[in-house]
Amino acid sequence: CEALLLQHVAAALAKRRYALTASLHQNLAMDALAEAAAQERGATHSAQGALPRAVFWMQRFAKHHSAAEDFTALALLVRAQEDLHFDAHPATLFGAARFLLLRLLRAEHEKVAATEGVEWPRVVRTVAEAGAAAGAHRLAPLP
Repeated sequence: CEALLLQHVAAALAKRRYALTASLHQNLAMDALAEAAAQERGATHSAQGALPRAVFWMQRFAKHHSAAEDFTALALLVRAQEDLHFDAHPATLFGAARFLLLRLLRAEHEKVAATEGVEWPRVVRTVAEAGAAAGAHRLAPLP
């Protein structure tokens, strides 16, 4: 089931369907959480007090849940820029873009991979445009 969902994630990402990508990652996260709970119920604790398999599944949950958050924010940015009938407040767009930008900066600082498939130039552009429109001129100067 996980392999099939990962194939769907890759296909949705290739088609730039970010809301669907977020939903699929959330499904993967919930599956990992259920598996962690099953491991916790069905196994004995190690000497360190944690179940290695449950910890593995919790790490998988965290990875997919984080990706779901990233793609949900990206879906909002893309829809606001490409759908003429979608009206989002500049502060909302600025917040979503700032959230993604901070994720990228944290990943770079901690030397871990950022979420693959996130359009980082779009994020930076939105921080600048929506930040200026929301009045955050010191945080988002336009050239």
